[in-house]
Amino acid sequence: MDDREDVGGTAPDPLLRIEDLRVDIASRERTVHALDGISLELAPGEALGVVGESGCGKASRAAARR
Repeated sequence: MDDREDVGGTAPDPLLRIEDLRVDIASRERTVHALDGISLELAPGEALGVVGESGCGKASRAAARR
C-alpha cells in the first residue's frame, strides 16, 4: 500500500504539482537553458529536499514563476 493512500484507497490531491518546468535565462551574448523539463509532486505529509552540485539549477527551480 502506498503511504500516500487514504482510507478510501485513493491518493490525496497534491499540495504542489510542477509539470515540465523549463527556465531559460537570456543575456546579450546567449540564452542559457537552466532547466529543461522538471516535474514533481508533493503530497500532504511529504517533505522534499533538493540537493545537488553548485550550478545545477536548485535556485533556478525555486525562483521560477509562471
